[in-house]
Amino acid sequence: MCFCVCRVSRSNAWFGAVDVYWQVFRLFSNGSTITLLPGQEFIAITGAVRFGDLIKSSSITLTAKADGIAELKEAFVLQLMNATGW
Repeated sequence: MCFCVCRVSRSNAWFGAVDVYWQVFRLFSNGSTITLLPGQEFIAITGAVRFGDLIKSSSITLTAKADGIAELKEAFVLQLMNATGW
């Protein structure tokens, strides 16, 4: 099983809980991206990471989907979006 752990940190404002939503995209050599379909390439392609009050960092684990297909070199982008807090 292959996986990648991405560390996410917040700075300047550590007070209050914050949710940061994320999504994985396929990245092509020309810089363009496309949206992955659910279950394509990774077990989860969207999610959220939660920072509790006074928590400065958290992590996102991306687990590759074992499909038994030989893969060529591929690149992906993990985009953070839509932070909400209270």
